[in-house]
Amino acid sequence: MIFAVIFLTLMACKKSSSIPAPQIPTTSISLKFSGGLYVSSTVSAIYNKNLNAIAIGAEFGNNAFVNLNIPNVNVGTFDLSGGNASLSFTTGTKNVLDTYVSVAGSMKITEFSSTAIVGTFQFTGVDSLDVSRVISEGQFTTSYSTQ
Repeated sequence: MIFAVIFLTLMACKKSSSIPAPQIPTTSISLKFSGGLYVSSTVSAIYNKNLNAIAIGAEFGNNAFVNLNIPNVNVGTFDLSGGNASLSFTTGTKNVLDTYVSVAGSMKITEFSSTAIVGTFQFTGVDSLDVSRVISEGQFTTSYSTQ
């Protein structure tokens, strides 16, 4: 009888077989380049209130880094071919020629509060030899300091 009560009690308990979702850093930036995923939680962002412009930078740990410069920052979509914003990505090869500066693409700011900015981007960048490469699936979430 005691066995039956214990068995029924154990069967009534719900076991959670789900795996907890991974923790997403509150500050992060990621992108894809040449099939590789680059992710960093080491993001620096400075907002210049007088110019209404923000500069965001991140290093990916392998000497690769990305820079986003956004004048007249606000929620909305920016066309990168019109000079509304500029992005660059350096691949980490320690060769200055491997820096790709945006010539086409878009950036979408989905949140711009008094303390944080969130958005996505994708662009075609050109290096100093006029070789173009695509940087895709970019996204960022970061707080910023104001000057």
